[in-house]
Amino acid sequence: GPPGTAKSSICEVLAQRMGWDFCVIDTTSFLADGLTNVASRIRYVFSRLMALNECVILFDEIEEFGLDRETPGLSMESRMLTTAMLTAINDLRRTKRSVFFIATNRLRAFDSAITRRGRFDLILFAGAPNLEAKVVQFQQKLSSLRLNQDDTGRFIDSYRAFLESVWLETAMFMTYLEGMQFASACEKLIASKGELRMEEMSSILKQQAAVMTVRRSARDEYIENMDLSRL
Repeated sequence: GPPGTAKSSICEVLAQRMGWDFCVIDTTSFLADGLTNVASRIRYVFSRLMALNECVILFDEIEEFGLDRETPGLSMESRMLTTAMLTAINDLRRTKRSVFFIATNRLRAFDSAITRRGRFDLILFAGAPNLEAKVVQFQQKLSSLRLNQDDTGRFIDSYRAFLESVWLETAMFMTYLEGMQFASACEKLIASKGELRMEEMSSILKQQAAVMTVRRSARDEYIENMDLSRL
């Protein structure tokens, strides 16, 4: 999923729920000894990981060490790194002492041998909150205004109707924090004017859309990735 969709947070919360340790491995973990020593560094890092017990391990955005070996023009060094990573992941899986995840927004960049069953049992798209979750965000913001039940229901209906009208165009791509930002701006409108008009919500969203995490061509990729989950 794209940045800002709580991929890392999901793994951390899972570790807390299980009562296990939590460990994050990112690009810097494999580059600590320089570009020329990445393969040996992979072996070193995984030897340490295999010694862990009851740990949730998150590999965060490590696509460059598992690139698709069928990619035209891919260097021999990159192909060898992918092979080294495949072996390391397989060895870690065989220990059956920890649970591990890869968080990425470029699933298609990985070699198919990495993402197949047998190395990763689950592929899950982590997207932005759905429509009802975004409405709940707004409802939470409204609670600070101490409105009566009728007014609360009216504003929530207006908010939901607006999001539905622009869902495929913009609203579905708002991450959790962006949804909270939009809900907060709408709550402030109600606090200052006592009303929530469609054109004002549209103006707020238009300004926000210019700097949203998922915008332009990233939205096409977002929609394509929604169908990549494998349970």
